[in-house]
Amino acid sequence: MTGTLTPITDGTGTLTSIANSTLTLAVENANTTTYPAEVMADNPVGYWRLEEASGGFEDSSGNGNHGSPNGGITYGTAGEVGNAVTLNGTTGYINVPDANSLDVGDVFTLECWLKPVITGVFSELFDKGANAFQVRFTATGGIRLLQAPVTSIVVSTTVVPADGLWHHIVVTKNGATVHQYIDAVDVTGAVANQTLVSNAVQLTFGAKFDGSADFYQGGLDEVAIYATALSQARVTAHYLASGGGLTLSSRTDNSLVLTPA
Repeated sequence: MTGTLTPITDGTGTLTSIANSTLTLAVENANTTTYPAEVMADNPVGYWRLEEASGGFEDSSGNGNHGSPNGGITYGTAGEVGNAVTLNGTTGYINVPDANSLDVGDVFTLECWLKPVITGVFSELFDKGANAFQVRFTATGGIRLLQAPVTSIVVSTTVVPADGLWHHIVVTKNGATVHQYIDAVDVTGAVANQTLVSNAVQLTFGAKFDGSADFYQGGLDEVAIYATALSQARVTAHYLASGGGLTLSSRTDNSLVLTPA
């Protein structure tokens, strides 16, 4: 295949190059409208896009649950959707004050995009404190939902790879019905149900609820919490809206390469 190419934008990406019979479609930043629209369609009680260049983190849900930075956080890294933050694994985390809207009890969805540096260590992703939800990496890289602080409910059947790519993580709970998704695939392990409750504890991303230990190291983007258990169809819709479903040949960060068979 030879010839010249004029870049075009069709709403899903920009056609950028053709060389040696390989077409590259860049999708970076093409999903900054469609993805938030899918999230907002499901009425999140908190939605932190983590787009900021400095300072605190706005809650885009409209509920006023703004987040505060702590410790080692790098702003403005390239995310799955627009920009993201990177937590350093030793001091960096984000906390959000307790609010009625975040007291979701035993029915909820927790969602984020991750680019972990390492996954084979205990590290927190979501923590709402005693007897509420906690989501963390296991020592082998799986995703565990617990009744905080120590009672396990379920561990994913597959791990999140530290492969330099962004991965979509979703945990849903509606009473005894629990699901875990990695990149829109249901990876729910055996469930030992516990009834989770609301409390007056702050919400924390990337460490234990009080910021004392179990720090996550890696990229964090598009964090959302819902007071409903999203269906797999809605989880998939979110994943595809980000560009995460573009895997026809091989996907690198925020781009799709189509190679003729």
